[in-house]
Amino acid sequence: GDEARPADPYPVSADYRGDADKNGKLSYFEAHPEWYGLIKGKRSPRIDGDFGDNFCTSNPEAMAEFMKNAVRDLADGRYKDANVINAWTLDVGNWCECENCRTLGPTTDRNLLFVHAYAKAVKKAQAEKVINRPIRLLFLAYADVIDPPTRPLPADFDYDMCIASFFPIVRCYVHKFDEPGCSVNGKYKKSFDGWFTDPARHYRGQACIGEYYNVSGTKCLPVGFSHTMAHDIPYYFGSGARHFHYMHTPTSLWGTWTVNQHLLARLLWNPDANVDSLLHDYFRLYYPT
Repeated sequence: GDEARPADPYPVSADYRGDADKNGKLSYFEAHPEWYGLIKGKRSPRIDGDFGDNFCTSNPEAMAEFMKNAVRDLADGRYKDANVINAWTLDVGNWCECENCRTLGPTTDRNLLFVHAYAKAVKKAQAEKVINRPIRLLFLAYADVIDPPTRPLPADFDYDMCIASFFPIVRCYVHKFDEPGCSVNGKYKKSFDGWFTDPARHYRGQACIGEYYNVSGTKCLPVGFSHTMAHDIPYYFGSGARHFHYMHTPTSLWGTWTVNQHLLARLLWNPDANVDSLLHDYFRLYYPT
């Protein structure tokens, strides 16, 4: 029943499964299991929303199909109005264990090659007038890819287009980010320096900070972060960061979160602002009685 449909443009591997579930369609995994991550000796199609097993990024056909779909989404699909894309792999995803992937290096090095390929695909589409606007790609420095790269990036890696987003997801908020003696933050500080401040670092691009003033460890509890923000935002800015993510602002009923939103906005606008004065004005004006 598929005689009128285009032929598969990719070579068929020895792992081809055919219509294994007998539903009259070929899924990606049935047609090309070799595109999927090799996990404990088996190709895995486990992708559950944002989580699961990353695809095999050393497979050129898998990368080509991913980039084709990504460009189509940017050109006239679900991201046709987007100028900034989170070019993220799966959240804390497992990475392919095949020999070709292993030769690409640790997970951060592999991720940077993925981002580089993504940028090249977008640039090609821009040159061909398929995409007619600037695009920035924000990629992760987080969890499975929190460690800084171990080898030089491609010579044509575009640092204006591709920006690292650093998310210290389980950091300690009792201590300042760079406070000596905090074993938790010390690990993140080491990674942060390896990405953004070490003179011998391989990544030479911009820093976007991703903080968790609402979710993650605090689980949306009404915790105030005035002292943390007062130190850490100027610290990030002084380290060269010029972009900031925030997980996640409630859309209504802020309650005691309001002071966090207020301080964050004011400090991102002016990292040298006096926090005591900001708090004094906030409580005087927001709770006048």
